[in-house]
Amino acid sequence: MDFRSLSSAIINLMLPSVLFLIMGFFGFLHSWLNLWAEITRFPDRAFYADWWNSIEFGSYYRKWNIVVHDWLYYYIYLDIYRFLPSLRSGRVVAQLLTFIISAIIHEWIIYYAIGFFYPILFMMFAGPGILFIQIASLRKTSVNLLFWLEMYIGSSIMFTLYLVECFARQKVSD
Repeated sequence: MDFRSLSSAIINLMLPSVLFLIMGFFGFLHSWLNLWAEITRFPDRAFYADWWNSIEFGSYYRKWNIVVHDWLYYYIYLDIYRFLPSLRSGRVVAQLLTFIISAIIHEWIIYYAIGFFYPILFMMFAGPGILFIQIASLRKTSVNLLFWLEMYIGSSIMFTLYLVECFARQKVSD
């Protein structure tokens, strides 16, 4: 696959990949978890917050899946931060290690879902995911247009690369 066809595929998959992301959010984080909360009479139904109003990825990661964020915060981030109190950059190191652990767990889930290891999600978490949080303080704007543009491009890149790899593996096996 050459650069032109890859970039064309990324552009063509921007809208479908974000729609897939939103439908996955609604299907799992809203419908499925609320169904089980209703069945089990779970009183706290705060599984997500208004992530669609985020203007930077730090608030998006905190609001997208509150259950996972709270688990990562209390059991990974705070433990790493308490372990490194003498470092001046302990907060940043704890944040980076938390992101890397989260990326490994998410990549492990994708591996079992699609049946092969292709670390695109890990690279997006560990690369732009961390970078966008670190440069959020440099932004002068308080609108979420740039955030949504990054979401469209990032989800399209992930979707495209996973699809290309799936089709390539299918073609080789045929």
